[in-house]
Amino acid sequence: MPLFDDINVRNNDLVRKGMAGAVFVADLATPALTAITDTTGALVVVPAGWSPFGWISEDGVAWPRETEVSEIYGWGGAEPIRSDIRRATKRMTVTALETSRTVLEEFLGQDLSAVITASGGEGSFDEAPLPIFPYRRVLVIARDTAAGGEYYRGQMFLRAKVTETAEQTWQDSDTPVTYQITYTAFQDADEGTAVRHFFGGPGRVPEDEGFPADPGS
Repeated sequence: MPLFDDINVRNNDLVRKGMAGAVFVADLATPALTAITDTTGALVVVPAGWSPFGWISEDGVAWPRETEVSEIYGWGGAEPIRSDIRRATKRMTVTALETSRTVLEEFLGQDLSAVITASGGEGSFDEAPLPIFPYRRVLVIARDTAAGGEYYRGQMFLRAKVTETAEQTWQDSDTPVTYQITYTAFQDADEGTAVRHFFGGPGRVPEDEGFPADPGS
């Protein structure tokens, strides 16, 4: 008869954290990434066309998921006799800390390419009555540490749109000016998906995660 410890298989090395991370946005015309690491496990250079957010809040990023379920009940039954997921909405929320053109354009839904800095160093623009949030690509890469080296986790929205922004507070305290932005993922017709996941780095052991290694590698 097995003991509890014999059947309770656990692996501390599979408990992951996002120790640091980066957020990038790009136009839909920018080629979508197919990998975030090379054949040695090292991070690839993020291609041209992807703009970084820079510093984000210590809250990191959140990935809310919402599902809509249709259930059918039978006469006299206590539980549903059929359940179907009708919709699955994926979102990503990030709070940017840097005031940059990239962040402002995402937060305000406005093209700021025409803003010119005056000789005294000042810039100004009029905010549009209504924001126009174009479809974008969004990439998040997080880093963790592992016994064999760094471990990278990535997630990309192939076709995303800003669907919510939070209020700002300007004050004399430990709270900086922030830009909280929520993106919703949509199906990309060319790529055939809305969300792409990445796992890599020299600290990753695919077999421990239950994924077989490439037999050709």
